[in-house]
Amino acid sequence: MYGQRQTVTAADAPAAIGPYSHAVRAAGELLFCSGQIPLDPATGELVGESAGEQARRCLDNLRAVCVAAGTTLERAVRLTIYMTDLERFGEVNKVCAEFFPDDPPARATVGVAALPRGAQVEIDAVVALSEDGAAAPPPAGTWPPTGAPVPPAPSPAARPGQVYHLELRHFPRNLCRFNLSAEELHATVLGPWAADRPFELGELKWDPRQARLTVLEGPRLAPGDLTMGRGWGVAKRRSREVTERVLAAAVQTPSRGPGG
Repeated sequence: MYGQRQTVTAADAPAAIGPYSHAVRAAGELLFCSGQIPLDPATGELVGESAGEQARRCLDNLRAVCVAAGTTLERAVRLTIYMTDLERFGEVNKVCAEFFPDDPPARATVGVAALPRGAQVEIDAVVALSEDGAAAPPPAGTWPPTGAPVPPAPSPAARPGQVYHLELRHFPRNLCRFNLSAEELHATVLGPWAADRPFELGELKWDPRQARLTVLEGPRLAPGDLTMGRGWGVAKRRSREVTERVLAAAVQTPSRGPGG
């Protein structure tokens, strides 16, 4: 760490293939993520036949870097996408729409002659940390770097005055719930999700193996905040994502079956 600059290494992202860090946190406000190509974190091999598949892997890798730094990819303020074939831009654009359904970041797409390892797509990102400059506690062994003290994980219960907001997404379906207590969140989604068990919510059936879950912790939203379809956008601006934390807590507190 030099002054207001701190490097980030993510255990769940592919290892760097050159003299660069996964990301650098600057001045406690922004995270500058190095470009990710579609490498499998476990094997280090290039994955994805199409530009869309490769873009998805790039964004998944960037998400892992953000989690390691204590933030989320949804807080991205800018993406730069590099492509060897701009004729396939539609595929990549569709994947980006899935990752950023609301309030997408600024973005630039650049056509290039070639990318490392023969990739078709590379994506980098600049990501905001929390509004007060404090990031969500990361998993042990990622950020801070090895040797630095790792803060203890917070309690799975919301802080006083805070509630939970959730979004379930399985294209083309989307469902949001707001102002949930910790108990309501667990009973509604986290219990079956942690047990990898399909469940019903909003008259729809959701499968944890196919759907995407996002959980935010923040202040209670007033009825006026939820009108005109603005609820999730308001929740994202006022809250922080805690999906990984609450799911980890749910795994340690499995739901009881019928009869207790």
